[in-house]
Amino acid sequence: MKYSLVRSSIIFEICYYNQIGEDIIICGITSNQTERKYSIDLDQKDMSEGKIYFPSRIKADKVFSIEKSIINRKIGCVNNLTLNKTKEALNQLFH
Repeated sequence: MKYSLVRSSIIFEICYYNQIGEDIIICGITSNQTERKYSIDLDQKDMSEGKIYFPSRIKADKVFSIEKSIINRKIGCVNNLTLNKTKEALNQLFH
């Protein structure tokens, strides 16, 4: 029997690439609260819908693509402020 580990991530639905392809670009999320460069705090106040159960951090330096078909479910959406902080961290990372 094959087991797979479920990981939370942030999906950039506004990204044109994510709308047209079979893959999507995502950033990882961790419940490890160690502050690191290019990571953004994430807790319930940062959500515009849904629920996050543990204080977490968005890992903007962990960007990768996955197939849309392996996404289990949507747990919510981050608010605009958190999305903008994530975009800024990505901009800093690539400049």
